[in-house]
Amino acid sequence: MTLTPTPARRRIGIASVLLASLLAWGLLHRHWFLSGDDYLFIADPSSSGGRFSAAYWWASLADDWGNRNGRLADGVLRLVLRPGPWFYPLFAPVMLTAVGTALALLLRTAAGLRRMPVWLLAAGLSVVPMICWLVPALTGDVILWTAAAINYTLPLGMLAGSLALLLTLLGGRDLPWWAVGLGAVLVVLTDALQEVTSSAMFLAALAVVVALAGRLGAKLWTLVGAAAAAFAVHMSAGGLWNRSSLVVDNSGDGFLLATLRGMATSVPGLWTRAWPVWLVLIAALALHGLQPGTERPVRRALLTGSGTMLALALVCGAYRNRYATLEIAALRWVLLVDVVTVIAFLAVGFALLKASKSLGHGPLLVWVAFVGSGLFPFASGSLSRTQFVPLALLTLAALTLAVPWLSRRSSTEASALVALALVTPALLWFDLARVGAAQNRHFVDTRIVAPLEAAAATGALEVQIPELLPHPSMAYSRAFYLERYEQAIADYYGLADGARIVNP
Repeated sequence: MTLTPTPARRRIGIASVLLASLLAWGLLHRHWFLSGDDYLFIADPSSSGGRFSAAYWWASLADDWGNRNGRLADGVLRLVLRPGPWFYPLFAPVMLTAVGTALALLLRTAAGLRRMPVWLLAAGLSVVPMICWLVPALTGDVILWTAAAINYTLPLGMLAGSLALLLTLLGGRDLPWWAVGLGAVLVVLTDALQEVTSSAMFLAALAVVVALAGRLGAKLWTLVGAAAAAFAVHMSAGGLWNRSSLVVDNSGDGFLLATLRGMATSVPGLWTRAWPVWLVLIAALALHGLQPGTERPVRRALLTGSGTMLALALVCGAYRNRYATLEIAALRWVLLVDVVTVIAFLAVGFALLKASKSLGHGPLLVWVAFVGSGLFPFASGSLSRTQFVPLALLTLAALTLAVPWLSRRSSTEASALVALALVTPALLWFDLARVGAAQNRHFVDTRIVAPLEAAAATGALEVQIPELLPHPSMAYSRAFYLERYEQAIADYYGLADGARIVNP
């Protein structure tokens, strides 16, 4: 017997889940502290304490776009930090809960559900913590470091909202023009914040055109056009290519070889980090292909996609085992990884396009967004926080294939499965993060901030602070990297002119 919750119980359940998310993120961010680029972006040499002027903010934003990285995210970061250190611990729980809600909305829209089940909202809110449980280093790099949270986590939520809008129109539901206009603004801002979400949004919009063979209505064309125009503008930003050229220059290879080697480093690295997610995706594709009643061409495409992804998994595993350091990899292995990656990604995209009649367009759009989000991280060979958005979208791609199956279960069964797969790892991560973050915060207050404030009060010309924190994975790995941040930290705390900060 399937029990359907009453509307009142469902509303109470949704409110309880949202409140629990706000409370959990709030408890964790009690232990937040400024670190790394947080100091660099708000340390106006003319004023201590991060109190910069509007002219300083605008000049910094123009420099970001034209010279430094081609992003607007750091401009948002400065605004978030401007009120003072008291504000972000209040802002972050709301932001992270909104991001999780946007992920749940995307999953609901992809599944074609009219209402938001409580278990699905819990799933969306658990995606980011589950990823941090899977890759603990992301806790400090993407969640508890403000600069990365604004650069990666916030754009992820905005991208999810943009994709949900596209899927709403793709599913045949109408939206008023004012909502489409606001959606176009959201798409443009998502694109402008960060190049990872920019390329993801553009390829997803291109997938809409391909899926509908160019027969789009005016409202879909508005969103697709906004994505294409914003992408073109972002790709013209001088700062984006200045930053990208640094990666190639540092590699010592030409552009093509650096890109090939980068891809052969980053994709196997993502496989190693997220192998359970890859396996779920492979299994989900195969199960949908073997579903009774599936048309033969669709079955063949889904099984081919699953098989090529399994082949990619085997190649990535062999590559990582053979070349542990990755820098000495033979070119033939690099090419093998790259070729299999391209074939597997295209095969899955083709399979989801063929299966869109039965599965809807949700899995296709999320998968294409995953591929798009990987363009810059994979090409650069990144194994750091830049993989966060691709990893989240890969997880969402697997979930979009699982949600239709879950939605056919009773609410109790679906809730139990979501709790087992997502909520439990999220809770385990939260307990570890809370303890580690609390110890880091106490260490920073007593061993770093207190000496800096004392030096500012006495006019001392040298202050010693430790380089390492007790729990490095629960903080930005270069939280107080003096070679880069010494002057910014000195400006923020108002140290005397010529004062030095040194490690003991």
